[in-house]
Amino acid sequence: VREAVVSTQSTGGSLFLLFTTSLVIAAVNGEQPKLSFEPGMNVNWKTDVSITCIYEAYTTRDPPDFTHNNVAISNPDSVYLAEINDGSRVSVEHNTAEGMSVWTIRSVTAADSGNIMCMVPLQGISPTTPSTTLSVLEPPSYTVADIAATPDYTSAEITFTGSEDATKYKCEYKTLEEATWTAVDEVTDPTCSISDLTPATVYSVRVMAGNAADYRDDITVGEGSFTTKDNRTPEMLGDVTVTPEA
Repeated sequence: VREAVVSTQSTGGSLFLLFTTSLVIAAVNGEQPKLSFEPGMNVNWKTDVSITCIYEAYTTRDPPDFTHNNVAISNPDSVYLAEINDGSRVSVEHNTAEGMSVWTIRSVTAADSGNIMCMVPLQGISPTTPSTTLSVLEPPSYTVADIAATPDYTSAEITFTGSEDATKYKCEYKTLEEATWTAVDEVTDPTCSISDLTPATVYSVRVMAGNAADYRDDITVGEGSFTTKDNRTPEMLGDVTVTPEA
C-alpha cells in the first residue's frame, strides 16, 4: 500500500506542488477487521455480552476504540467511561499481539442498545470501522392495572388491564397471614383462575407482566385483594349471642 505525500515549495512567487510517495505497511494478506457480534442480534436484559473486534490481519499503532452510537466509550462524554474505570459493569481488554480487543458489558439493559463500531487505527491509512447493532430486549416496563376479582367459595377469577408490550402474565396469591406467594399457571390473556381456596378468607393477589425476556423485578407489580364467599351455615357457626347496646 502506498500513500501520497503532498509538499509545497515556492519559487519566485509561484507555488509548486511536489508529489512524493512513501511505502507504508498497512495490511498483509487476510480479511478486514471485523466484529464477532452478529448484526441485529437480540439479547435479553441482564445477560452478559462480549463484543470482540478482530484485526489480526493488520498492523496497528494503538489499540482500537469501541464506539456506542458514535461516541467513543473512552470519551469523557461517554456513559461507559466511569464504568470502565471502576470495572463495575463494563470492561475492555486489548491484545494487540493477537490482534483482538474485547468489550464486555455485564447485565445489559435497553440503554445499551444501539450501533457499535470498532475504530481500528491502521498504519498510514484511515481507521477501519466495522460496525454492528446491539438490541436488548427488556420485560414490560409498565405494571398491570385495574385488578378485579370475582370470588366464589373456593375459587376466584382475576381480571386486569394488561401491558401493551407483554406477551404473558403471572398471577400469585396468598392469605394475609402467609409470607409466601403461590403462583398459578402463566396466562397470555389478561385473566387468570385461582382454585383450592378456603371459604370466607381474605386473599391478596398480584399480577406481573412479562415477555420473552421474562419478568421485571425492579418495578412494583399490580396488587389487589378479595374475600371468598362464606358457605358456613348457622349450625356451623354455633350459637351466637347478641348483646344489645345500652
